[in-house]
Amino acid sequence: MDNFFVHTAQSRPDLWKSLEDPTHPLNAAWPLFLDQDIYLQHYCCPLSKIEAFACFQYAIVQIDDYDQEHIIACGRSLPFYWPELAKVGGKIGLAQHPKVLHTLPDEGYDAILSRAFEQYYAREGIFQDTDRPTSFNDPPAARTEPPNALSAISITVSPEYRSRSLAEALILAMKQAAIERNCDAMVVPQRPTRKSEFPTTDMIDYILWPATTVATHSPGTTVRKPDSNLPFDPWLRKHARLGPKVIKVARRSMRVEGSVEEWQQWTGVNIPQTARQGTQMKIGT
Repeated sequence: MDNFFVHTAQSRPDLWKSLEDPTHPLNAAWPLFLDQDIYLQHYCCPLSKIEAFACFQYAIVQIDDYDQEHIIACGRSLPFYWPELAKVGGKIGLAQHPKVLHTLPDEGYDAILSRAFEQYYAREGIFQDTDRPTSFNDPPAARTEPPNALSAISITVSPEYRSRSLAEALILAMKQAAIERNCDAMVVPQRPTRKSEFPTTDMIDYILWPATTVATHSPGTTVRKPDSNLPFDPWLRKHARLGPKVIKVARRSMRVEGSVEEWQQWTGVNIPQTARQGTQMKIGT
């Protein structure tokens, strides 16, 4: 990556301080309604400030012709303890016990954030006040064993720098960190980026949609045909090319609550009008 450099919040805390600014372009890349997730609001900022987590937060910087730095991508991840994985002997036992993968929490993103922080507090003997989000019914959150898995939390790339393998670079940086720290697995709570375009399609059906490829049958004639090896969704497809597989749908991940008026503001969808048109609609991804 010419003139692109990867730094962590541990090595360059100044970069992550600038990312705390809500007006930073990378903070405007997600759909507005996702910013209302209370677990994201409570836990994401401390990720770069806690020493045990800072080394897992990444920023990609571009240096321009005037030697000025510009943060053009960032990735958040954090380690956690997965007791069911440890019980079968870690990554060696996964081949014989693939069902262990399904013991990941159904609350997905929110639960992984909550579990990792609660485990860290338990290991360090830190008492937390009651202003944090309500904990899930997640017994592993009280465990004090060292982390044995790493979870990606988010990857964001400035629109003008997409399709330049920056997301892949962040994923590989996280994977390397997991290897170096002897983690037995790396998991990724994913938000399929185009799912919101198909709000009435069930998530399981959506993730099974195949990509299409262009094939030339005769000079000047092209057709598109399904490619069952890759998913339709571009974010799922990017991960699939790196080797991982989809484990399950976490239907209670990133739960966002709000009034009809708030949801209309967050999504730009006229919900009453849509209902009158007789369309059964589920807002969210």
